[in-house]
Amino acid sequence: MNPVRNFVRGVMKSANDNYACQEQASRLPKQSDGQVSNGVKLTGLTLIAVVFLTFLYIYQEVTAVRISYEIKTNKKILAELKEENAVLRYKLALLVSPPNLEKEIEDRDIELCLGDEMKVVELVASAPSPQPARPVKSTKLVSSRKSFIQGLLKSLLSKEAEAEE
Repeated sequence: MNPVRNFVRGVMKSANDNYACQEQASRLPKQSDGQVSNGVKLTGLTLIAVVFLTFLYIYQEVTAVRISYEIKTNKKILAELKEENAVLRYKLALLVSPPNLEKEIEDRDIELCLGDEMKVVELVASAPSPQPARPVKSTKLVSSRKSFIQGLLKSLLSKEAEAEE
């Protein structure tokens, strides 16, 4: 066969094939150069959603760890404060105990005076009476609480004034 004829048949065949490809491409929806296909959009949105959810999970875990650390610290502080409170209550009990008060009075050489009147309250050991017991006035043997405190304060103030001079 003739080489020119073969060449022409080859060109014609490639032209027909090219025309068939163009015809198939024209049937597809046309996209401009700036548009992205729906599959790529869906893949991108899925990737963004996964990254967002991952960051959200990490944020929640970090927040939970931070809060648990704060709770642990607060428990430690609470235990220390309870211990300090117990020590202070013990010291207060020592300060107001009668033997310690008596020792302080003797150490400071404080003299207590008797009050102006004495109050006696009658206590009944049997069934309680319908009327409350009434205080009875008596001689100057026992000081009332108010007089005792006033005498104690006067003695303390006088001793401190003497010590300052």
